[in-house]
Amino acid sequence: MLPSFMIVDNFLRDPLAVRRMALALDYDPAFKQGNYPGLLSTRPLPIEGLDAAVSRLIGAPVKPQPGTSHCHCRLTLEIDRHGVTVESLEV
Repeated sequence: MLPSFMIVDNFLRDPLAVRRMALALDYDPAFKQGNYPGLLSTRPLPIEGLDAAVSRLIGAPVKPQPGTSHCHCRLTLEIDRHGVTVESLEV
């Protein structure tokens, strides 16, 4: 059975370099997909060995599926609330 949730610390050798590359991607509002706040990158950020490393960790093969946002980055700012307001959270 696959794990439902896993946290892996110190996964990337240089996380700041990956962050810089992610921030350099294009985040076009016209490309918005999914039911999440923020913007999806218009192209993926391939990280060499990522799929193989995750496959080893979970004990199952990981591979991109056509039409998904596999390896894309999401840019979400504090002002991105996805329609959630304080009023809608009150009981």
